[in-house]
Amino acid sequence: MTSFALTVPEAGSDAGGLRTKATKDGDDYVLNGGKRYITNANVADLFTVMARTYPDEPGGKGVSAFIVPRDTEGLSVGKPEKKMGQQGAHICDVTFDNARVPAEMMVAGEGEGFKVAMSVLDKGRLHISSVCAGMMDRLISEMVNYAMEREQFGKPIMQHQLIQAMIADSQADAYASRCITLYAAKIFYAGEPVTMLA
Repeated sequence: MTSFALTVPEAGSDAGGLRTKATKDGDDYVLNGGKRYITNANVADLFTVMARTYPDEPGGKGVSAFIVPRDTEGLSVGKPEKKMGQQGAHICDVTFDNARVPAEMMVAGEGEGFKVAMSVLDKGRLHISSVCAGMMDRLISEMVNYAMEREQFGKPIMQHQLIQAMIADSQADAYASRCITLYAAKIFYAGEPVTMLA
């Protein structure tokens, strides 16, 4: 399993603001820094790591991407964090302390990491959108069931016009969410740019 290691404590998922460094040393790069909230880091065999190879370049221009095996000396993974939801996807800190990675483990070339990160995030955002659209359906079902059971002024609240309007609005939002997500996924799988939609 591969884990995507972009997020850092000081910049979140802003690839342009990350401070994890990759310093060229002969045929290798030496990685130093930390990653935060890395999904499934506790079970990953490989990490796709975003690190700054050009410290003087602003934003994403100085970022490169590396494939780093879990057993790389200097790579350590923290304990899974406790979360309120998505219990099946564990998140952990990943730390690099002079972790040496061969230059051939770089993805797409030096300084191309920002593009790699954005392409992965596009797909990830479509996935999260699908999850949210599914949850909306469940929430509406729970809402309707509750509105038929809960009574106020001698009748189920489902019979009150305002409650009916709220449920109708929620249903319209859920339908729109599903349609937008399916449209964006169709564009993505056709190989067209989807960053704005995602």
